Amino acid sequence: MLMRLFISAFGIGAGFILLLKTREVVDFTGANDWIENIFGSGKTYTFYKLSGALIIFIFFLYLIGDLNSILRSLIKLIFP
Repeated sequence: MLMRLFISAFGIGAGFILLLKTREVVDFTGANDWIENIFGSGKTYTFYKLSGALIIFIFFLYLIGDLNSILRSLIKLIFP
């Protein structure tokens, strides 16, 4: 349980960094050409913000123990 807490804290912290420091991350990594070509100019920032929110959500599910059951349900839908 303690290890799950540390892993979740690290993941949630990484998600918050993506949400709060999006400009710095994009300045460091550069614009994502694939995202820019498909969705338009400036959407790299939106992609990183959505990725940060998704990371926070996934690690929160891992923290409370529901991620395993959700993944099992998804695998059962794909491979009955």
